Amino acid sequence: MRSLLSSMTHLSDRDGAFAGRTLVLALAATVSMLSVVRPSAAQAPAQAPAQAPAQAPAHAPAQAPAQAPARPANPYTRVSPWTPPPMPAGKKAITQDTYDEWHTISGSSISNDGKWAAYTVSPVVGEGEVIVRSTTDTTEYRSPRGFTGRPQLQPAADSAAQFSAAGAQFSADSRFVAFVVYPSRADVERARARRGAPTPRSGLGLINVADGT
Repeated sequence: MRSLLSSMTHLSDRDGAFAGRTLVLALAATVSMLSVVRPSAAQAPAQAPAQAPAQAPAHAPAQAPAQAPARPANPYTRVSPWTPPPMPAGKKAITQDTYDEWHTISGSSISNDGKWAAYTVSPVVGEGEVIVRSTTDTTEYRSPRGFTGRPQLQPAADSAAQFSAAGAQFSADSRFVAFVVYPSRADVERARARRGAPTPRSGLGLINVADGT
């Protein structure tokens, strides 16, 4: 642009009009070139407005876990409350005390001549007795044997720890019956309640089968 203007100053007046037009055209071309090379601020591409940082979505309120649908009741496994039937007239309910009074037979033996039999009858809990009966008639002798029905008081013990009264024994000639007489229930429980108390002693019983003495 500067070289173009210096060359125009050396032209004559005759060429002044031509030079003026040339100068105008040259300026116009230069301006158009500048507008193409350096676009104006108005033609600059618009920038997208700054966007605010995306916010994390608000947490949804916690929902209770879905419950499984209730299963229909099975009529074959449903248990209904059981009501005991009313007691018949004149009957009483069986309780632990009733069970303790049930009697059992143990320690049976028979004499060598076969005419006498002996056995012990004891309640589940309580004092028993020995019974000697004739095998040929209705003769019968009875004698107390003390606390023979004793409950099992040892924890986690098997049946071997259950007290069992020794059976009565006949003499060789079948005339006498010998048996152990145990202490009474009251004496056993009294000694058990007192720590360090001596254990009550057992005795020996004899029955003469001729007269029961």
